[in-house]
Amino acid sequence: MMKKAVIVLFLLAGIFVQGCWDLTEPERLGLVMAVGIDQDGDDKVKIICAEVNVRGVTAGGDGMGGGGEPPFHVHTGSGRTIFDAISRLSMEAAYRLFFAHTQVIIFSEELATTKGVEPVIDFFERNEEVRRSTWLLVAKKGELDEIIKGDLPIKTSKGQFLGGIIEHLDKSSFYAPNRMGDFIEMFSEPGNEPFTAGVMLENIPKEMNPAATASPQRPRTADMRIADTAVFKNGKMVGWLNEQESRGLLWVKNRVDGGIITFEEDGQLISLEIINAGSQVKSEVQEGSIQINIKIRVESNIGESQAKLDFSKPEVIKLIEYLQGEEVKREVFMALDKARQYNSDIFGFGRIIHARNPGLWREIKGDWYSYYPDLAVNVEVDSKISRIGLINKPAEKVKGEDDK
Repeated sequence: MMKKAVIVLFLLAGIFVQGCWDLTEPERLGLVMAVGIDQDGDDKVKIICAEVNVRGVTAGGDGMGGGGEPPFHVHTGSGRTIFDAISRLSMEAAYRLFFAHTQVIIFSEELATTKGVEPVIDFFERNEEVRRSTWLLVAKKGELDEIIKGDLPIKTSKGQFLGGIIEHLDKSSFYAPNRMGDFIEMFSEPGNEPFTAGVMLENIPKEMNPAATASPQRPRTADMRIADTAVFKNGKMVGWLNEQESRGLLWVKNRVDGGIITFEEDGQLISLEIINAGSQVKSEVQEGSIQINIKIRVESNIGESQAKLDFSKPEVIKLIEYLQGEEVKREVFMALDKARQYNSDIFGFGRIIHARNPGLWREIKGDWYSYYPDLAVNVEVDSKISRIGLINKPAEKVKGEDDK
């Protein structure tokens, strides 16, 4: 009896100590923080992976680890598909590349405008390691390699650095980034086209180098910044929106979380800080014509005024609210005009018609882009000023007798 009990215990122990058959120890994984995708000739794609160097990140205060190691290792591979290219990276990567911590995926402008993103995005959507919350960006023409590979003395990985910039979007709302899941959803929806932010290198003047880096021995000559918005149609990039056009798009998409609005009054500048904003977009048919009605609300504080105005007067506040509303409209129509030049419905007007009037959408969806350029769009702005700050009007020199 005792013998049988011992045998049973051994069998049970064998079951419980097996663990996961495909388990890889964390220290044997190469954590990929940023991925770049470019074209390689006519029939191949190139993938650039920035693998974090834990030793390099933790050991050095200036972004360099022991022995002068950089904070990341870069691996490059080419193949007919993304999966093929990544498999070839195993020939140079010491550890299995792991994509669960990837912060950004960056397409080159060359790839986005020629091959397009549709042939290459399937891998990232299908792979269980890649999170749908990963940011998608587009590198300005000719800059992808330097953005991923460049030896910029930053103290974090490229992916964390760019992710940190995007977290501060509410400071300006001047670019329109999208996560992979949202980008794919826009791409897949009828009557909608995707967009996302651009990333570029910005040269630093030589005289600014000593103050621009924590390591005088490694003065940096360029920095990265996120700017502008890449517009897509049918899976290919068709152009860029600038800062004001990007915010015009975000007003309509209900994605303005903050920023500064600056305009002129009587030749003098006034800057407002956005503290609350929202929008609602509806479609309707009037006398057989489709029109889009956009209602935007914006609430701001007065941050700075060079105009000699007395903000304690209600009529002055009404004037500023009017000027703010006109500036918001201007940005919206700037974005709309540029989107119509590209003939891309990044606002999702077709999706709104589809949701509100499915029967009408079935009639026009095959010829939607013949309607889109001449679509009537009405913009109404509910503009409010909340606070004026500690003073009613700017300080000015009191003239004495000698100043007359």
